[in-house]
Amino acid sequence: MNTRTGLQNAILTVYDINGRKIHKQEITDEVTSIDASNWNSGTYVWKLGVRNEELGVKEMESGKWFK
Repeated sequence: MNTRTGLQNAILTVYDINGRKIHKQEITDEVTSIDASNWNSGTYVWKLGVRNEELGVKEMESGKWFK
């Protein structure tokens, strides 16, 4: 799985279809690869947020990914 964003200090969190967090990664480059080879086939929800000192992590983008 690849993610492309212009956001700085971004955090990518991926959840399975049951809402369990299965991956969390800081995004430091414009394009970042995430190794999903060990994940089961299915639907995943991803959320991309930005660190904010006052609010913690603020969600900026989200979507679904199908493996």
